[in-house]
Amino acid sequence: MSMIECKNLSNNSLKSLDFFLEEGRVLGLLGKNGAGKTTLLSVLMGVLDKSPYADVKVMGHVPGCWPEAIKNEIGYVPQRFWGFDAMSIREAIKTIKPFYENWDDALATELINEFDLPEHQQIKKLSEGQKQLTSIVLAMSFRPKLLVLDEPVASLDPLSRRVFLEKLIENHCDLGTSVIFSTHITSDLERIASDVLILKDGTSVISGDIESVRESVVRMKFNFPKHKKLTFDGLSVLSSSSHGDIQQLLVDQGGLDVKQILTEKGASNIHCEHLNLDDLFLELHS
Repeated sequence: MSMIECKNLSNNSLKSLDFFLEEGRVLGLLGKNGAGKTTLLSVLMGVLDKSPYADVKVMGHVPGCWPEAIKNEIGYVPQRFWGFDAMSIREAIKTIKPFYENWDDALATELINEFDLPEHQQIKKLSEGQKQLTSIVLAMSFRPKLLVLDEPVASLDPLSRRVFLEKLIENHCDLGTSVIFSTHITSDLERIASDVLILKDGTSVISGDIESVRESVVRMKFNFPKHKKLTFDGLSVLSSSSHGDIQQLLVDQGGLDVKQILTEKGASNIHCEHLNLDDLFLELHS
């Protein structure tokens, strides 16, 4: 079952974006500031309208048009927490708890304690990191089937970030919750994500199972004669650079024998290197 289906999504920030999130999968969403990550998540949550020709479904429904039962199966942590300013964390929980049939008091208390949150202090007096953690508590404690996280660790210190990831894995990822997780921290995604979607200038440049991406996308370094023109026909080139007669390409092999193709084009001393997500992200944006 597809938890999210997105086809031909375009607006001021996104360009013909296609992707799917299957039930029980964890999708890591990567991209520089302005790449379109928050815009995408806002469309999926019904906060922003989709383009007229886009086909977007979240849990089988157009975003924002969910039946009440479906709406209460979706947890969302926005980039900035808002609302409940005059309430304490416990008062906020008391306010929203009746709307969620599966609200888990024990999990809420566990998260509050693990995050060392002052549960009786007004939310408006919390630090930005504490507000973000409060948002996480409210989104995770009813055990949603779909959890959407927009830069949830941006304001967190390393210890809080580690605790959050542990609790996310323990209470959601390991239990089959579908998760879409936007972040700049590739090491976090390496730890929890099954799939990755990398946006650049509003377009999907890499999408798929993380292990398949690691296997398929490679950095090729080789020598190429200065007097010849290197053409990329037959290759899926994601980025390229050159220094003298030394060429470097980031290529999605797609099952092709890229080394043989480059050899036939006149390349020599060809080296192929598989990359982790961090190096891959840097290579795409260098």
